[in-house]
Amino acid sequence: MNNWDDVKRRILETADLVEIVGDVVDLRHRGANFVGLCPFHTEKTPSFAVSSDKGIYKCFGCGKSGNVISFMTDYHGMDYSEAIKELARRYAIPLPEQTKSKKQKEQISKRELVMTALDESGKYFIKMLGTTSGKTALSYINKRGFSKETQKEFMIGLSPTGWDNLKLELEKKGFSDQLLLEAGLLVERDGGGGFYDRFRERLMFPIQDTLGKIIGFGARQLIDDKNQPKYINSPQTIVYDKSKVLYGLFQGKNEIRSKGYAILTEGYADVISLYQAGFKNSIASSGTSLTKDQLILLKRYCKKLYIVYDADSAGINATLRAIDLALEEGFELWVVALPGGEDPDSIIREHGNKLFQAYIKDAQSFVEFKYNYYKKEDKLSSPADMSHLIRDIIGNIVKIPDRLQHDAYISRLAALLNLSTRQVERIYKEKGKLESELAKSGKSTPKPPVEQQKPKVEDNNEIKEIDDNFVPDYSLLLTEEKLILKSMVLSSAVADYLIDTVEADDDRFITNEAKRLFHLLNGLRTEDDDLIKRIVSDETVHPKDVEFFSSLVLESNEISDNWKNFSKGVAVFDLIKPVMDSLIKLDLLKLDIELEKLTSKIKESLGSNLDLLVKHTELSQKRKELTNRF
Repeated sequence: MNNWDDVKRRILETADLVEIVGDVVDLRHRGANFVGLCPFHTEKTPSFAVSSDKGIYKCFGCGKSGNVISFMTDYHGMDYSEAIKELARRYAIPLPEQTKSKKQKEQISKRELVMTALDESGKYFIKMLGTTSGKTALSYINKRGFSKETQKEFMIGLSPTGWDNLKLELEKKGFSDQLLLEAGLLVERDGGGGFYDRFRERLMFPIQDTLGKIIGFGARQLIDDKNQPKYINSPQTIVYDKSKVLYGLFQGKNEIRSKGYAILTEGYADVISLYQAGFKNSIASSGTSLTKDQLILLKRYCKKLYIVYDADSAGINATLRAIDLALEEGFELWVVALPGGEDPDSIIREHGNKLFQAYIKDAQSFVEFKYNYYKKEDKLSSPADMSHLIRDIIGNIVKIPDRLQHDAYISRLAALLNLSTRQVERIYKEKGKLESELAKSGKSTPKPPVEQQKPKVEDNNEIKEIDDNFVPDYSLLLTEEKLILKSMVLSSAVADYLIDTVEADDDRFITNEAKRLFHLLNGLRTEDDDLIKRIVSDETVHPKDVEFFSSLVLESNEISDNWKNFSKGVAVFDLIKPVMDSLIKLDLLKLDIELEKLTSKIKESLGSNLDLLVKHTELSQKRKELTNRF
């Protein structure tokens, strides 16, 4: 194992896609494939297919397709390197070690030990909740209305009264005090006289990463003590950075992706109450104000965000800060304004999910929220106040990556303030000035991301880059062309025979779309890879082409009964016969087109052009020979 390409190859060869997808999708065997409800969108009839042999998946509803690595990135929200490392860990594939120093290796080993200690702590806290010591905690949980299923889902537990209960428990399992200190579970006594438990007599909320592994804890006070904070959280550790974690994301990520938006709240109880009430796409910043890193993490799952912070002054100020950050990261943003003194948890407990759904439905844009805030604070009573509000909102607008939204927000602002046409023109001038300042400072509005590198297309024997307006049109493909392309993807033997023995090239096809796709497949061929595996893993392949070829492989309607023999090891001749027939049909069609053109020219020349007549005769004879081959 000497490089990351080798790791990727081993993963694609070793990883069981059915097993990976089966962790989150109820797959049923159907023919050569497995099918289930798509995890990327809501559906009632299964349209999500997985091919174990080819190692690919494809949804015939939303179009999502890919391999085991792309499933980890698309579903679990990992970046590429995280997906590679997680799959390598799961299938015991060693990672390259030549770049790791001795210190780095020690850190990796320590990280694994810390994760194990946190996992054991979570189990211990859950066990304590079921003991006599857990009565007070259970009373609090019941008061909140958390069901046993919800408690289990969020792994809620109890840190019992006492200074060293967890310490002693984990020492029995072989963990050193120093490691537990670095895991954030212990605190060193003043003067260095030993260690004691960080969490004591508190309700414990495990904080999990996107894979569900415990990386820290949030702990709520059970007995009012004004000398102690109501909530305390794990400190920064080797595995926990609160600025990069969202509480509830592990439980809610599938619902967030499915619904296309997340509900951002302030606390653990808010997330749990909303989740239990059916709002499973709820999250909370983990013991900190919302950060840019948390938004970058959330962008893997959705681009629309509802902010539902408490209605007190602290919640409003937190909302204002969140607006600035979320807009800059390109989120479509809505603010849910709750009545004074209320929070999501209290709304759910006292009034139920229907009222909360009504608040979601009546959410305000950030323009309306800021306008109402200024108005409530009596900050719109003078021209200077209005000018401050306008500059505040324009400052937000210029940071929105999608410039098409700018006009809509300015129009909304103009309507709220009843501005004249001349005043709106001044707003645009102010906007232009701010954009120029941002450009000079190097902080100009970022362009929307390009989805992927565009593929190339054959045109007049010259390979050209497809422009941004290119849209593949697979409906132009002839049946024979489609069958040939499918055969190449399904069988490397057929692809090799066509290109190396028959010496088929782009000119054997009729439509430009088929020529382009054949050129693409020819360029992706290798000795040891199935073409479909190369297609879904090659970043230069157009996303639409990935969907098209995945559909060919996983489509339920077979083009020919011969394809059913592919898995039975029949002779290559039997596999390529329908393909060769298709090539002959394409040749015949091309001859018919040429004959028709020649016939028209001969008629125009009134039979005086002998060369055309000879050419016509030759083509007619060739057509007859091809026809006799069937």
